[in-house]
Amino acid sequence: MGRRMAILLLAVLSVCFCVRGQTTVRRWVTTYEFKGAGRVQTEPIRFWDTKWRVNYQPKGDGPFEILIRDLSTNKYHKITHQRSGKPIGGQVGGSGAIKDACLVVRGSDEGWHIVISQDLDRVDEWEYRQRKRPASLTLPFGSWSGAAGDHEFSFELSDARSCVRAVQRRVGYLRVEIEDANGATVSRTVSTKVGESESWLYAPGTYKARISAVGTEWNLHVETLDEGTKPEVKDGK
Repeated sequence: MGRRMAILLLAVLSVCFCVRGQTTVRRWVTTYEFKGAGRVQTEPIRFWDTKWRVNYQPKGDGPFEILIRDLSTNKYHKITHQRSGKPIGGQVGGSGAIKDACLVVRGSDEGWHIVISQDLDRVDEWEYRQRKRPASLTLPFGSWSGAAGDHEFSFELSDARSCVRAVQRRVGYLRVEIEDANGATVSRTVSTKVGESESWLYAPGTYKARISAVGTEWNLHVETLDEGTKPEVKDGK
């Protein structure tokens, strides 16, 4: 009996050490990737309590800045701030958990590309893949459409987190600016090809959309992560 118990105990310990060893296997995982132009706030993202790195490649001239915004404290962590001249690409590493964050990107209208990688174990990687993209968007929260020309309208959001998604229908030029109630520009997206661009808003309130389109029809959709009522259109043309 004693020998059987010893063998059983050894087997249990072997399994425990094996499982523990598996959970500590780590690898670099590309957790987020963003391509865009202009000034945007990205979708909500998470930094695990581990090492991470941000690779960025700007295009065009002028200022280029990337900030990590901690949405729970509203504190900002600088990744890069290139004030003038032709910005250059690079990589910035860091560590530590930020459970609720987004990137604030201010770049040229010619575009930029950002990739975030994190050193995750198998448990963290599984959790990341379960919550990779917000799944509770309400579609649509509000929608507008138009053709070539300049357009302006206001809308009011009661929810704290909303996505503004612009759709360009033809090859041409589409510029979408969103201003808050104080007149400050919170996002500016620019595109010349058929496709979509997006930026996120992280506060309720009244916003103004200014749209300039050349040679293309467009749609503007507002989606939200929270329960709320349909945004009230203040004015439009």
